[in-house]
Amino acid sequence: MANVFDIKDSRGKTVYCDEECWTKHILGNHPHMQEWMRRVTLTIEKPDFISEDVDRRNRHNYYRLVKNRQKFIKVVVEFADEDVGNVITAFAANNLKPKEPIIWEPERTK
Repeated sequence: MANVFDIKDSRGKTVYCDEECWTKHILGNHPHMQEWMRRVTLTIEKPDFISEDVDRRNRHNYYRLVKNRQKFIKVVVEFADEDVGNVITAFAANNLKPKEPIIWEPERTK
């Protein structure tokens, strides 16, 4: 099965999304995401922050604010090993899930 995308995240890790995940899971549950593919890849490449899933430590949640909608794009990536992860889902979220520890934020210049 081919990948819809295969990119590097903000930490240099490879993240991919295969056709089955994109078409059956993401678009099947969130059809509006069809027009947001570029926002999904941008969320992985340049997130506002990354958190660790509360229940599954090998899943990282990438968030990027969609300014004109006051929502986040949330992309859930599961890492089978330390440097390669696959997208599990992506959708619009109102905020960070409670108790999700933030594990990465961009460096801010003073």
